[in-house]
Amino acid sequence: MNDTQEDYLSMFNVVIERCEENIDLISPIPMLVQTLADFKAKVQEIKDTAMEQGTVLTGIAEEKRNLKRNLAYRSNITAKIVSGYASTQENLVLKAEVDYSEYELFTMRDEIIHAHCQNIHDRAQENIAALADCGLTPQIIADMQQAITDFEDFSAAPTLALNKRKIATETLITLFVETKQLLRERMDTNMSLFKLTDMHFYRLYKVSRKLRKSGGRKRKKKEVVVEVSDEEIK
Repeated sequence: MNDTQEDYLSMFNVVIERCEENIDLISPIPMLVQTLADFKAKVQEIKDTAMEQGTVLTGIAEEKRNLKRNLAYRSNITAKIVSGYASTQENLVLKAEVDYSEYELFTMRDEIIHAHCQNIHDRAQENIAALADCGLTPQIIADMQQAITDFEDFSAAPTLALNKRKIATETLITLFVETKQLLRERMDTNMSLFKLTDMHFYRLYKVSRKLRKSGGRKRKKKEVVVEVSDEEIK
């Protein structure tokens, strides 16, 4: 959420708190009870959506980087063993197919590294019998294949998280518009009854409807209180 949205959410919470503190006054009025329930539901929806919006991408990116580093590390070891074997056989084609350093593999684009690593794996698998004398075991090759699979499975996670956060951000805009409209057009109008029956509660409600602007996170400013006019409360 941005600063303005947080300010509004804070105001929404105060409104709910004041209403619940005086629920004995609200309970006899079915329309107001329903309006309060709808308002609380909207506010909860805002909170739930804000949690989705706050999806942490740093951890996802770090996990992906670790998986890629592991893939490059394992693939390079296999590539070196295959390359050494290819040299003894004077097989220049095989040597060229696996000629990648760990750095080259790690710095490849995510979209292509798995293809190159898979090729290294496949060349090793094709020569597994001969490579046994070089110390390359089926388990090493299997672990490399698992590293390829793990990276492929996780590679889309950051993009999916970004898309999820984007949708949540757009949803929040709509939810705040709807919640403010509900508060203004239903809650405020219903509360006007208390100007006749309980002025003290009406004044408490009016105070709860004040929007306190935090002034942003980067630069601390003096808190500003915005009065809600009688026209808005009516």
